[in-house]
Amino acid sequence: MMSADACVTTSLGPRWAIVGPFMANAMGGGGGTDGFRHLLEHLGPATQSWTKDMQENAFSWTPENIDTLTTSVSDELAGKNVPELERQRDRQLIEIFKVKGERRASVSSLDVGRVQGS
Repeated sequence: MMSADACVTTSLGPRWAIVGPFMANAMGGGGGTDGFRHLLEHLGPATQSWTKDMQENAFSWTPENIDTLTTSVSDELAGKNVPELERQRDRQLIEIFKVKGERRASVSSLDVGRVQGS
């Protein structure tokens, strides 16, 4: 569980929180109006095999698997101060939203300048 959380919170998660999944993928594909197309064409064949593998190995909602997953999460949380983790999460989310608001305001002022200048 910890490695999956680390993977998302240090790679896709922050990018998606700032620009969303489609824009992040377009930028990852080289940016510009053709960035997303390039990403799909470049990774498409591999993605199809990944999707097939995920479908073949999909989580089965059996009582045993639910117990195993629940135990894994409980073990990870053992000894941790969950209310403090929640406070840290909330503070960090507020900071992300502040940054996004500042970015939105600066982009909006640039757009207004372009419209006024044209």
